[in-house]
Amino acid sequence: RNKSELLFPLFILICSSISIIANEWMIMAVPFVVLFAWLSVIKPHWIYFLLVFSIPFSTELDLPGGFSTDFPDEILMWWMFGLGLVVLIKSRAFIKEIFSYPLTWAILIHWIWIMVTCISSTDVIYSIKYWLSKSWYLMNFYVLAIYFLKRGARKSIFALLMVFAAGITVFIIETKHASVGFAFSEINQAVRPFYRNHVNYACLLVCVFPFVYPLWKKYQGHLLIKMGILGAGVLLLTGIVFAYTRAAYISLFSILFFYPIIRYRLVNLSLIHICWVVVICI
Repeated sequence: RNKSELLFPLFILICSSISIIANEWMIMAVPFVVLFAWLSVIKPHWIYFLLVFSIPFSTELDLPGGFSTDFPDEILMWWMFGLGLVVLIKSRAFIKEIFSYPLTWAILIHWIWIMVTCISSTDVIYSIKYWLSKSWYLMNFYVLAIYFLKRGARKSIFALLMVFAAGITVFIIETKHASVGFAFSEINQAVRPFYRNHVNYACLLVCVFPFVYPLWKKYQGHLLIKMGILGAGVLLLTGIVFAYTRAAYISLFSILFFYPIIRYRLVNLSLIHICWVVVICI
C-alpha cells in the first residue's frame, strides 16, 4: 500500500518533466484528468459536489453555431449525465425506487412531450438542444440528487457548498456594487462575469437562501459555525435586496406561506383551498 501511494506523485513528476522538456503545458493537465476520472469511479459524489460548488461561479460561454453553455458547471453536467446513465443501468433497485414517486411520472410525461414537439418545431436543431439540456438538468438535479443525497451528512454538505459558494460571489458582487453606490443602473455590470444579469443573480440567491435555516438548526451546539451560517444568511439577504428583482422579493416572502404547508404536509388541503379560490374568482 505504501508503494502504491507513491505512484500518483511519481506520475505527476513524470508528466511535469515531460511538459518542461517538450515545452507543452497541456501535458500538465494529464494527472488531473486521470484523478478526475478515477474519482468519478470510486467517489462519484465528490464530482457531484464539485458540480454543485461550481454553479455560482459559472459564466456563460459562447460556442460556434450560435450556441452557448455555462462553464464549467454545464461541462460537469454532461459528465455527470453519463455517470447517471451508468447508475441507472447498474442499479435496478434504484430505478424501481425512483419510479415509485408520482413526481417522476409527471416529469417523465413532460420530458417525453418536449421530445415529441421537437418533430413539429420550426427550428428542430434548437428544439433538440433544448430537449437535451432539459435531459441533463433533470438527470443531475432530480435523479442524481435523489441517488447521492440520501444520507443526511451529504445533504448538509450540499447545503454548505451552495451557501458558501453563493456567499463568495455575493461578497465580490456587492463590493463592486457598493463602489457605485448600489445604483440600479450598475447592477447588471456588477454581477458579471458570474451571472448574465441581475435577475439570474437574484433567482439563484433565492434558491440558496432557504438552506440557511436547516444548517443553522443543525449546528445549534457549535457557536462559531452557527454565527458563520447566520452571517452567510445576512450576506445572501443583502444580495437579494440589492439585486432589485421583484420576483425574488415575492419568492422570498412566499417562504412564510409555503414552509408550513410542506412542513406539516398540508399540500392536499392547500390544493383544495386553491381550487375553491380559483372557482370563486372565475
